[in-house]
Amino acid sequence: MNTLLVIITGHPGSGKSTLARQLSENYQIPFLSKDAIKERIFDDLGSKDKAWSLKVSGASHRIIDDIVANHLHIGQSIIVESNFKRGVDSTRFRELAEKHQAICVQILCKADGKVLFDRWNERLQNGRRHEGHVEAISLEQIKQDLAVPYDALDLPGKLIEIDTTDPIAIELPDLYHQS
Repeated sequence: MNTLLVIITGHPGSGKSTLARQLSENYQIPFLSKDAIKERIFDDLGSKDKAWSLKVSGASHRIIDDIVANHLHIGQSIIVESNFKRGVDSTRFRELAEKHQAICVQILCKADGKVLFDRWNERLQNGRRHEGHVEAISLEQIKQDLAVPYDALDLPGKLIEIDTTDPIAIELPDLYHQS
């Protein structure tokens, strides 16, 4: 079987972590979550301001790169999830896949902007959003940002778009045979 680099991206609240967990269990492929790494760093080193949050985010990406490279180097597929940015993250994932001859499968999670905002706001209100994720913008700006479609990364391989507006209706994609 070919080695897969499965990249799950999309807006905050679009179901990336939930989908990554389900795919990991279904295919027995380990997965990494940038926020999970970031939150462990916050727990050990503390939460401060937006600048610190961005610094921790950058460190989390470098940790992900190392772990992904190690898995791909030994021919083990891996799933990574975060709100990866087309202009920032495309090149590094493309280079990792090429270096290790892995097949990229990108999954773009998307949902209606109002649904995304409601999920995001609910996490904030009920304390499920770690305090280290400092937002330097207003709720109104977040609402506007979540209404704009999310850009897929510029990667070779498969792109699978999944609408997560109704989580119950989501069918897990076939990572190996999706066209």
